Amino acid sequence: MPPTTASLPRRPARLSATLLTGALLIGGFVPAEAAAGPSATTATATAVRVNQVGYLPDGPKRATVVTTAAQALGRQVRNASGAVVTSGSTVPRGADTPSGRSVQVADFSSHRTAGAGYVLTGTGIRQHRRRAYGDTRVTDEFYWAAAELYAATGESAYRDAVTSSSWHTSADAFSPYGFGWADTAALGRLVLATVPNGLPAADTARIRTSVTAAADGYLSRLAAQGYAVPVPADGYFWGSNGAVANDAIVMAVAGELTGDARYRAGALETMDYLLGRNALGVSYVTGHGETSSQNQHRRFRAHQLDASLPHPPAGSLAGGPNSALQDPVALETLRGCAPAACYVDHIDSYSTNEVAVYWNAPPARLAAYAAERTAAGGEPPTASCTVTYAVSNVWSTGSTANITVKSTGPTAVDGWQLAWTYPAGQRVTSSWNATVTQSGTAVSARHTDWNRTIASGATVSFGVQGTHTGSTPSPTAFTLNAGACA
Repeated sequence: MPPTTASLPRRPARLSATLLTGALLIGGFVPAEAAAGPSATTATATAVRVNQVGYLPDGPKRATVVTTAAQALGRQVRNASGAVVTSGSTVPRGADTPSGRSVQVADFSSHRTAGAGYVLTGTGIRQHRRRAYGDTRVTDEFYWAAAELYAATGESAYRDAVTSSSWHTSADAFSPYGFGWADTAALGRLVLATVPNGLPAADTARIRTSVTAAADGYLSRLAAQGYAVPVPADGYFWGSNGAVANDAIVMAVAGELTGDARYRAGALETMDYLLGRNALGVSYVTGHGETSSQNQHRRFRAHQLDASLPHPPAGSLAGGPNSALQDPVALETLRGCAPAACYVDHIDSYSTNEVAVYWNAPPARLAAYAAERTAAGGEPPTASCTVTYAVSNVWSTGSTANITVKSTGPTAVDGWQLAWTYPAGQRVTSSWNATVTQSGTAVSARHTDWNRTIASGATVSFGVQGTHTGSTPSPTAFTLNAGACA
C-alpha cells in the first residue's frame, strides 16, 4: 500500500528529467528517492506523479501532487542549469476517490521549449492460472465484423448486415467503461466513422457524432479526476489499462474527425497516466520510465522466478489496477487498496499484471498518433511532387485505380497528405496503403505508419476502389501537403 502523506519526508523533493527523444520536452521525471532503485515500491515514497517518459512540447503538461494541504502550493520548473523557466501554483482538487488520496494538480503546459534535465520543485511538494472468458452475447462481434468487411469490400450483403444490426443505432455502443474483448460494437463504429463507405450521409454523420459524444464523456471524466484518467471510479477491473488506452483511441479519432485540439490533449494526458502519472507513480509500460513494470505475468519471460530467464521486453503494457483482487498475490498484498492503487508488479499477480495483445495494441497506435499529430493538426510541410493516377479496372458500377506519388524536392517528405477532386462524382469505397476520406467530390489520402516518408526522388503507391455512374475520368490536379503537384 502507498504510505500516507504524513509518512513522507518533510522536505522538497526534486524531480530529475532525462530527454529520450528530440520530440519530447520533458522526459523521465522521477523523484530523487526513486533514482536509487527500479522497483515499483520505491515510487510510492514520493508525492509527485508524472509521465516518466516525456511530454510533447505542444501538448498538455501536468503533474499530480499527493498532499493533504488544502491551500495551493507554489511550484517551479527549472532547467538543467537551475534557471526557473516557468512558475506558478498548484490547483487543489481535494479527495480523489479512485486513488483514495487527496491531490493537487501542477500545470506547466505553458512551457514549450524542448530540452533535458528539467526538474519540478515547489513549496510543500515532496520529494498462474487462466481466467475463464464468458461472453454469451455475440451480436456486437457480428456488427464489428460486418463493418470491417463492408469497409473493405463495399458489398451490399455486408452493408445490409451493418444497417440491420441493433448496434448500428444503439446508444450503448460506447460504454463509460471503454471497449474490449467482450464489447466490440465501438470498433465497428470507429471503422464506419473513418473509412470511406457507401452509407447515406446522414448515417455517417450520426455515427461520427456518436464517436465525439463518447469522447466528450471521456474528457469530462478525465477533467474531474486528480490523475486525469478517463474511466469511472469503479472502472478498475481486470485489464483496466486496456480500457484506458482504448478510451484514448476514441478521443484521438474524435480529434481526427473534428480537428478539435481538446481531444488530442485528452489522448496525450491518458498516455501520461499509463506512463507514470497515476496513483502508484509507476509506468505500466516495461522499459519506459524511471520506475516501470518489469515482472509482468509471462511464462517464458519469468526473471522474477528464474534469474536465467529474461524480463518481458520493453514496450509491453501491464493489465493495471483491478479492484476485484482476483489472484492470491493481489489478495495477500493489496487487501484494502483504493481502486486505482490495486496493482502489484509481481509475476504471479495475473489479475493485475497480465500481458495481452488486445490491450497492447492501442498504446502502439497512440505512440504513432503522438508522433504524427501536432496541436496544429499534424499537417507536414508542403513538398514538390508528381502524381500518376492510373485506372486499373472498370466494371458497370465501379472501378479501381493505383496512385503513385513521387517526391521531386531536394529533401525527404516526412508525412504526406495527397488531395484531389473527382470530376464525375466518383465515390471511394475502400483503399489500401493509405487512409482515404472523401467529402463531396473532394478526396484526401494520408500516409500509413509504414509509408509516411518519401525520400527525395522516391515514390509511394496506394490504391482506391470506388463507384461511378457511367464514366471514370481521372483527376487532373493534385496537391501534396497543400502544395501543387506537377
